[in-house]
Amino acid sequence: MVQLPVDIISDKQAGDYRDELVDNGMVAGFKTVLSTIKNDFPAGGTTLLKIPKKYQQQVSPVLNNDDVREYIDLIIREYENLLKSHPTELLKHICDFEAIIGRGQINKKILGQGGTETESLSNRIVDAMGYVTVRDIVFPKYIRNLGIKVCVYCNANYAITDKDGNGYYDLDHWKPKSLYPYLCTSFYNLQVSCPSCNRRKSNSDKYQFFQLWNDQIDQCKDVLKFELDYANVARYWITHQSQSDYVRLQGAEAQYSKMRDDMEERLHIEERYMEHKDVTEEIFWKTKVYNQSFMASLHSGINPDFRKDCHGVSGLNLPISRGDVYRFILGTYMLPEQIYQRPLSKMTQDIAKSLGFEI
Repeated sequence: MVQLPVDIISDKQAGDYRDELVDNGMVAGFKTVLSTIKNDFPAGGTTLLKIPKKYQQQVSPVLNNDDVREYIDLIIREYENLLKSHPTELLKHICDFEAIIGRGQINKKILGQGGTETESLSNRIVDAMGYVTVRDIVFPKYIRNLGIKVCVYCNANYAITDKDGNGYYDLDHWKPKSLYPYLCTSFYNLQVSCPSCNRRKSNSDKYQFFQLWNDQIDQCKDVLKFELDYANVARYWITHQSQSDYVRLQGAEAQYSKMRDDMEERLHIEERYMEHKDVTEEIFWKTKVYNQSFMASLHSGINPDFRKDCHGVSGLNLPISRGDVYRFILGTYMLPEQIYQRPLSKMTQDIAKSLGFEI
């Protein structure tokens, strides 16, 4: 999968998103609800947590009420900044909040009088910050504005937002809201996911998952890629019979190996792509049929300025570009940053590149 750089376009959307929540009075209302949570945590007192047995050696069952109040006050002070902070800034926010209450306590159920269980502090904060409203009403139009139409984890399923702002997908969190509730509505922490990936994805910090946005790069960056099993490709050409599989998911660099393994363990991406063997075989045929000789004749016969991405063809007046032809032949988009516009684009681009397909 391809990381996108935080740039002027994404920052414009993040800023508009924050301004909408502020200008409509939503942030003020959410802050008021957050303040009321403190009433249940009187200063100077303590609160008991229900700690599962396997965590009892690592996590204290006693929550200091003053820490809760400080934690909530910090959310209120940083609210507007949290909404549009860049990914590296989100990590700094995490350090600040973790210094007050650790993630081991924040998502544990609270024990009331008589041992009755009530919601965890993280759930109460997420509700107070209006996550459901943001998910269902506010955020989808910004996904549409960014042109994201596909699950960012598997790149196999559509995630469409219609013109009325209705989103037909799940909204996931790169940093889980159960552990980092103050990031539940942060623009750069929200990621489009298909229901399958969202359901299978773990909220545990022991797993690494793909992060769409990166503010440390100035152009898109390959993180996970599909590599061909050339032995099976050869068997297909020899026998003309479908093979068990053709592609393997790999980290684009060694640093992404754990992410690849974690995502495969939880999301079963390779197994899901085995069910797209017909698409893979069609790519094999297209790259063979539309060879360099064919493309050369296309260049000279249709568009003399074809190699320059000309959109106004002299004489014929055909608005055609290299990207157009790529899409017409392979059924998807040519540029790496365009893989989120159509399912299976990442696999198609990687296979075409491996087989030497050029426009």
